[in-house]
Amino acid sequence: MYLLLRYVIAALDIFSYDIARRIGKLIGRIMYVLDAKHRKIAFKNIERAEGMPKRTRDIHRLVRRVYEHFAVGAIETLLIPRMMARGDLDRIVKLENFNLLDEALARGRGVIVVLAHMGNWEVAGLAVSRKGYDLSSIARPIENPFMDAYVNRLRKSTGQEIIPKQRAVRSMAESLKANKILAILADQNARKNGVFVPFFGRPASTVRSPALMALKYGAPIYAVNLFRSGRNEYRCIMTPEIPTPKGGDREKVIERITADVTARLEGFIREHPEQWMWLHARWKTKPSSETDGAENEEEVAMGRPERA
Repeated sequence: MYLLLRYVIAALDIFSYDIARRIGKLIGRIMYVLDAKHRKIAFKNIERAEGMPKRTRDIHRLVRRVYEHFAVGAIETLLIPRMMARGDLDRIVKLENFNLLDEALARGRGVIVVLAHMGNWEVAGLAVSRKGYDLSSIARPIENPFMDAYVNRLRKSTGQEIIPKQRAVRSMAESLKANKILAILADQNARKNGVFVPFFGRPASTVRSPALMALKYGAPIYAVNLFRSGRNEYRCIMTPEIPTPKGGDREKVIERITADVTARLEGFIREHPEQWMWLHARWKTKPSSETDGAENEEEVAMGRPERA
C-alpha cells in the first residue's frame, strides 16, 4: 500500500493542479456509486439533520458533492510534497483574522483551536505552522506503519507537532503550558465517553477535551472555519473566542462549553454542507449508552471517534 501510494504521487506529479483535481472529482463520483455503505450513512444523516434538504434527489445530489469534495481533498493531500517544494501553500491557503490568535497567545496560556472535518485540514495545518505558529495537532496513527511515518513526515515538515491519541492527555497539557496552539477536530462521535449536546437538532456524543483543557489550564477556545473557496484556494478563518464560564456545577459548565463549540461548528457546516464528513456515523451513540469501563484515560478525555 505504501509503495502504491508513492507511485500514485509520482504519477500525479505530471499533471497540473487543475487536472489533478478533476481526476479527484471523477474518483469521487465513482466512489459515490461504489461505496453503498457510507452513501447510505450520509443519506440517513442528512435526512435526519434539522434544516437540511429532505427531498430524495436533493440529498443524493449533496452526498455526491461530499464524495467529490473529499476525493479532491485526498488528491490535494498527495500533492503536498509538490506544494512544499514550490512554495504554493501560502497561495492556496488564506489565513484570515489570525490577529485574534496572536492576541490570545499573548496571554501566555496556550490556545485551543477546534475545527470540523471540513475543507482540507492537512493542508491548512501545514500552512499555519509554516507561518511560524507553534501548532500541536492530535491525530490517530494510520494502521500501516510505513504510510503513517510518511504522512507524519509531511505534517511535521513545517514544524507542526503531531500528538498520537495514545498519549494525548499529557501531551495536550504540555502544549498548552508551552503556550502553543492545540488543534482538535471536535465533530466526530465520541462514543460513550462524550457529552451529549445538540447537533443539527439531535443529541450527539461530543468530545469534552476542549472544555476540560480550557477549564483546567485557562486556555481560550477559538473555532476555525475552514473551507474551499475556489478551485485552488482554501480560507482558514479564526472566529471570536468561545466563552468559558467559571464556577457552578462542573459537568454543566463542560456541557455548556461543548454545546457552544458544537453550535459554532454546526454553523460552519451549514454554510458549506458539501464540505463536511456526512459519511461518518455521527449520531450512532445514543444518550442512554453507559460508559465503558475499558476505556483508557486518554480515550476518556478525548473521546474515540467512530470510524466511518
